[in-house]
Amino acid sequence: MSKLTSLLKQTILVTICMFPRFIFPQNVMSPVSLLRILYIDSGWILVDSVDSKQQIFIKKVGSSNIHAIMVKRISYVSSASLISAIEDVGNYCSFLPDVYLERADLLGQTSFFIDGYQLLNPPFIANRHYVFRLMRSVDSSVGVIHLNWIPLPRNSKYSAFLDSMDLQYGHPVYLDMNVGGWEIKSLPQGGVELSYRILTDPAGLVPDFLISKANRITAPKIVEQMISEAIRRDRK
Repeated sequence: MSKLTSLLKQTILVTICMFPRFIFPQNVMSPVSLLRILYIDSGWILVDSVDSKQQIFIKKVGSSNIHAIMVKRISYVSSASLISAIEDVGNYCSFLPDVYLERADLLGQTSFFIDGYQLLNPPFIANRHYVFRLMRSVDSSVGVIHLNWIPLPRNSKYSAFLDSMDLQYGHPVYLDMNVGGWEIKSLPQGGVELSYRILTDPAGLVPDFLISKANRITAPKIVEQMISEAIRRDRK
């Protein structure tokens, strides 16, 4: 395989989970509605079981031919370190090495949510950037923690910041859609079951079947990298 072919393949894989476009008309299905669908148990189909500790599922959403992806992974890392890593949005560049993440910023934080910014600089594709909101919810009765994100519109309260990023980085394409979530479930025998759900579609003329196939490769890598960072934090 030539270096160019290998680079193109890698570009497609990274694009899947990091460079979304809005695949459904906004007046038909909102990001919040799409997020709810990801947490409905019905419709998920098991497509790969790497070992007894990891499973990969796909789900058809609406009329799109691009599937939502869910990765379930059992780990003995602490929930606290997983939450710490997932919520450390300003430092994603340091521990998510397999993506072309050029810049990651923490824009705002309250007791209810975290707002973040990402700038991506892939080869062969114009720069992308977007603002997202990460929200944590806890159901202590069943030992489940959710950390879900939705995109914020371009004309949000961060529009002035985005204007400055446009000037600094040559007007990157703004990404309107990328929804997903992390679910951390405590297990009776110890450890946690970590689930990563995402529905995304890269900008550009990438065939749907390639997007779905590449998602199944890229999503588990993101899960593995997040767990590795949580393990590193456990050892500190």
